[in-house]
Amino acid sequence: WCSYLKTIDKLKNLFHEKGIQTRQIFGAVPADAEDDPLFNRSLLIDEFREDSDVNVLIANPATLAESVSLQRECHHAIYVDRTFNGGHYMQSLERIHRVGLEPGTVTRYDVIQSAKSIDQVIHDRLERKVTRMNRFLHTADLATGRYGVSGKENFNNPQGEDNELNDDMDAVLRHIDEIN
Repeated sequence: WCSYLKTIDKLKNLFHEKGIQTRQIFGAVPADAEDDPLFNRSLLIDEFREDSDVNVLIANPATLAESVSLQRECHHAIYVDRTFNGGHYMQSLERIHRVGLEPGTVTRYDVIQSAKSIDQVIHDRLERKVTRMNRFLHTADLATGRYGVSGKENFNNPQGEDNELNDDMDAVLRHIDEIN
């Protein structure tokens, strides 16, 4: 997984230099045959799934995080770079680890981080967002749609998007202060 187009391009070139075939999916790649019958995400995913010579799929979570299941073909995800977008990150995790996996299937996630870099700030922020969302999904009274009920935690927009963005920016600024 890569969030940035330059990273996708660099990885494609590095693998190509090693003779490893890849497929790349990002926003500029047409979604399906209706958009472009000869070159589209569906064809690229099928090639990754079916062509034994294509063992690497490079994608960004903003494009491929939803509506694609790769759990039968892929059991190892490598995150080269990430953004603060918790939704994209959580969705990408679910592409290769889903209900219905064969018993004993090991799913592996590797996150590449540089020491003393913004990578660790992003990691910490994403972990908080994942923890908060999982807590919401497992403890909120979703069945009845009740929010803010007396004696229950109010999960209705727990921090608010503005506060979340401000908190992300504050974390970046703290990191800049720490490295200077």
